[in-house]
Amino acid sequence: MSGQIDLFQIVVIIFSIVVISTDLIHGKIYNWLTFPGIITGIIYSIWTGNLEGLALSLAAIVIAFLIYGSLLFLRVLGAGDVKLLMALGAWGGVEYTLKVSFLGIMLGGVFAFIILLYKRKLMNFFYKMYYFFATLVIRDLEVIFPKADEKLKMPFGLAISAAACWVAFGTPFRSLGLIWLS
Repeated sequence: MSGQIDLFQIVVIIFSIVVISTDLIHGKIYNWLTFPGIITGIIYSIWTGNLEGLALSLAAIVIAFLIYGSLLFLRVLGAGDVKLLMALGAWGGVEYTLKVSFLGIMLGGVFAFIILLYKRKLMNFFYKMYYFFATLVIRDLEVIFPKADEKLKMPFGLAISAAACWVAFGTPFRSLGLIWLS
């Protein structure tokens, strides 16, 4: 990197600041941020890459929807988280979207672990996971999915924003020793 910040990186910083603020204060990522982000990301991609840029932007939006949409379906994430990744993907393209989605999940897991540890709910979480996996393996038990504790709801936009900035400004997978993802 030449030391200069480009328009894409500025957008990632602005998105991240706004998302962290709204997700921490209100527990939401608003459509007034994500929908214009998707539209302007598509326009930016056309401007910088013509039809190929458009194709990569649209592919990134679909990939973001498929990856984080599946987590929305499982009620792990909220719709704002999905739309945020779609907006970032529209700006950054397919490779950026894949890296941010994977790193966001990793960071979200770390943040969740810290929250569970801090709120002294870690053992309860492990018990629920153990029981869930036991019901999957033992034939005579009915599968019981663990219920999310609403008091432990985590602002996942924080993890996505951290991942978005880290990927936009650095090589997180190389620094984590995951060179095969670089």
